[in-house]
Amino acid sequence: MGNDPGSGIWGVAAQRSIEVQQLAARMTLCETRTEEVLAALWDIQLAEWQSPAGQAYRNSLSLQAAAIRRAADRLHEAAAAAACHARAILSSECSYGGPA
Repeated sequence: MGNDPGSGIWGVAAQRSIEVQQLAARMTLCETRTEEVLAALWDIQLAEWQSPAGQAYRNSLSLQAAAIRRAADRLHEAAAAAACHARAILSSECSYGGPA
């Protein structure tokens, strides 16, 4: 084990925790970008579309925005779960008996 901070059970747990934290951060970034896309779609939907084709386009955007909103909600939930898991890794690794 020596002085290497990555050795032993705490080093492995810390490394895994960091990796999961990084995953949660990437998911949060994706969620932020998704929110930006939704804002842009909202701006487009506010435009006055008088023609039938324009109305159809606006309706299509509305459906896409609803799907993107659901995806953003799932990203938020996934990022929160990953962050929680990253915290749990450190405590759960202490009692882990090793690979089966």
